[in-house]
Amino acid sequence: MLNQTFSSKSFMRLLHKRDVINYALGEGVVEYAEKLGAAAVSITRDEFQFSPFKKYDLSHGAVISPSCLQDDFALRKLNDNIKRVFNVKTIDRNRIIPQVKVLLAETGEYWLQKLDLKKFFESINRQEILKIICDDPRLSYESKKLLEKLFLVRMS
Repeated sequence: MLNQTFSSKSFMRLLHKRDVINYALGEGVVEYAEKLGAAAVSITRDEFQFSPFKKYDLSHGAVISPSCLQDDFALRKLNDNIKRVFNVKTIDRNRIIPQVKVLLAETGEYWLQKLDLKKFFESINRQEILKIICDDPRLSYESKKLLEKLFLVRMS
């Protein structure tokens, strides 16, 4: 069975090298585990709420990121749970292009059209996605609650 718990152990699996510096996790695995354990306890409380996210304006558009350790690891674990439960995989563009070339070569004449998917994710109906995910029994109750709380977050 898939481990969907928000715990120090599961957070350690999602830890990146840069997190040690960004979140001042200390020195050594024991200190990392302590701070991640405290974050896990905070996340699993009923009163946990996501902090307002930080918004950065870059040349290609706005970038939104979590503002604290708890938010970051809650999102990472939630993402991990959803990807594993629903078997979501991203396909590399370098794998798709050769497949498209083969398909186009088989059909003979073809037209190529380039489309801009700018702001694609903003156009997705969140409530419909939330309903589909929450109606599925495979995702843990804890993950569903965090996902609902995530959709209530404001951007700072």
